[in-house]
Amino acid sequence: MNGAAKAFSQAQQAMAANDPAHAAEMYELADELAPSAPALRNAARARLAAGHIATAATLAAQLLQRYSNDKESRSVAEAILSDLAPRLTQLEIACSEECTLALDGKAASSTKPRMNHVLYVQPGARTLTATFDGDREAKAQVTAVAGKSKQVQLDAPAKPEKAAPVAIEPAPVTTAPVAPAVTDTRERSHGIGRKWFVIAAGATAGLGVAATLRGLSTLDTRDAIKDATAMGDDATARSLYDKGKSQQLQTNILIGATAAVGATAIVLAVLADWSPHKEAPAVSVSPTSGGATVVFGGSF
Repeated sequence: MNGAAKAFSQAQQAMAANDPAHAAEMYELADELAPSAPALRNAARARLAAGHIATAATLAAQLLQRYSNDKESRSVAEAILSDLAPRLTQLEIACSEECTLALDGKAASSTKPRMNHVLYVQPGARTLTATFDGDREAKAQVTAVAGKSKQVQLDAPAKPEKAAPVAIEPAPVTTAPVAPAVTDTRERSHGIGRKWFVIAAGATAGLGVAATLRGLSTLDTRDAIKDATAMGDDATARSLYDKGKSQQLQTNILIGATAAVGATAIVLAVLADWSPHKEAPAVSVSPTSGGATVVFGGSF
């Protein structure tokens, strides 16, 4: 089921439920999606049943305009207008461009822009707002008198002119003096910094001490197990046995870590840069009457 048919069906259900206001909205939606005489006729009837007499008369005027050759549509429109027109004001609005209308801030026309609109409004002071392409608006204040007709002209404001592109002059190009190249005369080091070897060696020593202490604790626990077994204290012996297993595992882990870090320290010792860092000698050439003088300078 397409959108228009679904809206029409919902409108019929709303009328059956005695909700003419909602039914009118659905009939108008159906007509908006797929314009048809039945949808517009029923929308006008539903608005009349809901007491929305200005909207009902406006829809009746649209029926006459769009379906004047359809007998049923003409009959419905004329019946509604003969009853309501004397109590309302007919506004014939002409827009200089296609527009949509709002009456007192509320939408009063189809969402499809048109140049000519017919509205029926309640008597009194009314504000008409026309919206044109580009969100341009034009407003008019109208004093509506019952049973009268009034013509209103709404002209679209001029479209804003596009700003001319601003020419940007290129900034003057300045050439900065080129600084002389500076040559680092210090002798570059080769290899890994010696501090990493020192760190690895310290870690190896620390892990070695920890492994030794944990090993001694394991031996003490072993002796305690022997004493407990000799005294027939099986519960204490089992508890000490579990403790000894844990200590032995920790000892083995520490021994492995010590070996790994020690091997790393050996590699770092091989790769470390042990040479003293000296500045490379500076060389200068000075012209003389007989040629040039070469001078070497440096620290020893």
